[in-house]
Amino acid sequence: MVSYNIHSIHLNYGAVLHTYAFQQYLKKNGVDSVILNYKPTGHLEHYSLMFPIFNYKGGGRRKLYEHLRSWGFGFWANVRKYIKFQRFFRKHYVKTKRQYTFEQLMKMDELEDLNVAVWVCESDVIWKLYKKKSFDDIFFLNAPFMQNCRKVAYAPSMGARKLSDEEAARFRSLTAPFNAISLREKESADYVSSLLGRDVSFVLDPVFLLGIDDYDKILLPPKERHYLLVYACIKDDKKMISEARKLADRLGLQVIEISTFDYHRFKFGHIVRSDASVEEFLGYFKYADFVVSNSFHGICFSIIFQKQFFVFQRDKTDYRMQSLIREMDCNDRLVLCDDKHIPENFSDIDFCRVEAKRVKLLRESTIYIQNNIINVIQSDAD
Repeated sequence: MVSYNIHSIHLNYGAVLHTYAFQQYLKKNGVDSVILNYKPTGHLEHYSLMFPIFNYKGGGRRKLYEHLRSWGFGFWANVRKYIKFQRFFRKHYVKTKRQYTFEQLMKMDELEDLNVAVWVCESDVIWKLYKKKSFDDIFFLNAPFMQNCRKVAYAPSMGARKLSDEEAARFRSLTAPFNAISLREKESADYVSSLLGRDVSFVLDPVFLLGIDDYDKILLPPKERHYLLVYACIKDDKKMISEARKLADRLGLQVIEISTFDYHRFKFGHIVRSDASVEEFLGYFKYADFVVSNSFHGICFSIIFQKQFFVFQRDKTDYRMQSLIREMDCNDRLVLCDDKHIPENFSDIDFCRVEAKRVKLLRESTIYIQNNIINVIQSDAD
């Protein structure tokens, strides 16, 4: 039997690793899965992953300057990163033979002659409204060849804003065929439950399905030691960098940054790894003395590897961070947009307390997978 999870491949460590973790977890539990290699309309359809410097779409002289500065300095680093990511996909992903667009999938009656027991839309912000104020039907398993199969949602996100009446009606229609639904934010799970009038589970992001021993098998240890790791994702937050450097000086650590902002090596004078592979990314978290990040998955891997950390909110609607921080009882580690300062005095995170929270939530998450995916597939096999 074959189980599917939907994923859009791009050069984001968290996105790559949550899909890897989910597929590896299923494999460890005797379930074969295949990733549908999907290129969403309006998202990466006309976007060059290897040469993002060519992706400028206008916005004035300042926007052009910022775009050229970001991708000009990091041009060859991004090429190296692209090659490393493709190598990771080839080595670790079991995926469809082809990459498909929305138009192609909506015209197909079957997919590569595969026998599908369960369709799973797995994690990330895939249930949001896109620029045309519409949902992506593929991320809701609403294509001709996906009909009449069991459908399960594991840990998708839907964005921060509430839906209008018209949007809610469409959302209900898209989710009605699902046999089970879960989301990775408690607030979103409660909201969708009230919206649909049915049980909706709160589960952990898939990266938590694997433990340190699992990640140790693929990570590459860095040559550096005694460093504060900055993981800057999407937003070029110079205030976060400044605060991280102050903290590193207080702790007697060097700063190593993982980001696409290659020019930071000249502006701030510290090491910037803009070409890090997935394996190197994990290695830098594993051996860090402290972590400062503005990424949801920066929190996840700090908790998994039990690293002291602070996370900077990217904007006031970044509810994913707030949900995870609260559920893990690490509220004092979130730096809000209105604050932007790491406190002078703070106590170490009590990872015994955090681990107890993580284990409880992980148990609930794995029970959801067992009941709605693994048991169904094994029952069909019998």
